Amino acid sequence: MPLVAASLMVHLALTSFVSVIWAFLAIRWLKIRYPAARALILAMSVLLPVGGLVTHFLYPQDCEGALGVLTHMACVMGPALGKAGEFLLAMGLVVAVSQLVASRMASRAIMRNAVSLESVTWDDQSVAARMRGATARSARASGRPAKVYVTENPGTCCTVGIVRPVVLISRQFCETMDGEELEAVLAHELAHVKRWDNGIGLLATLLRGLTFFSPAAYLAIKQYLYEREKAADDLAVQLTGNPLALASAIIKVARSGPGMASANVTGDSKWGLTARVQRLLDGTGGFGSREVEGEGQGVRWLPSVGAAVAGLVAIALLLC
Repeated sequence: MPLVAASLMVHLALTSFVSVIWAFLAIRWLKIRYPAARALILAMSVLLPVGGLVTHFLYPQDCEGALGVLTHMACVMGPALGKAGEFLLAMGLVVAVSQLVASRMASRAIMRNAVSLESVTWDDQSVAARMRGATARSARASGRPAKVYVTENPGTCCTVGIVRPVVLISRQFCETMDGEELEAVLAHELAHVKRWDNGIGLLATLLRGLTFFSPAAYLAIKQYLYEREKAADDLAVQLTGNPLALASAIIKVARSGPGMASANVTGDSKWGLTARVQRLLDGTGGFGSREVEGEGQGVRWLPSVGAAVAGLVAIALLLC
């Protein structure tokens, strides 16, 4: 008998719980402190259950054959849910699609009043000079041309898009930040582009919809978003060599008010914001000499990361 809808949802929930628990334990046991590595492990733990669900759709398994532990448990528990499982699957798909549409509409709304940097008319030419200089320096340091748009919406500082990403910044910040702060903010956003954070974040959003009933996935996604901000901070500081400017810029963005448009820079909690600024001021982040200079930019963490990823692969192959 092939897996029914209820069994698929039980399998998704079990896989999500096991992979997320392993990710948190691996990060703790292996003492992985490098934010980019932590973000990678958490992202894989979040995306693994979706991969399993898609695999079951493409290659349906028979409950009477040789099964993984989690698939066997899903076959036993799924039929007991009956129509409730089908309802959960339908609700998960609805929530996932709704979040995808909402994200798309929000991006379009943010871009509606934005114009390219080259088309902006500045009252103060010194502001124009600061923006051109900061854009050129951040693009040169990151190795990517910076496609920057300016919006009249206050408090906006984010990256929009995946295939053709655009860095969006409000005129307010262009006028109130100095050249070093602007360069740091643009480098932070270009770090997200280099790391493909928007694409991974979109997949994570879809998973959050599919597993809206799973607290494990919610916690993993929340922690992943925090770790990726720290990883972008580290890469931005490596590009600019100026952690104090980035800390100052983050504080200015945070003071402009919370909101989705500024989430890329500030994160989503007061505690997370304070911790990020503190590590920039203390020089204890992944940009410090102990973790970057002379260490191959985090290569020292590869064995630990490899062990954590191997654990996730084992979960996928042996349990699912």
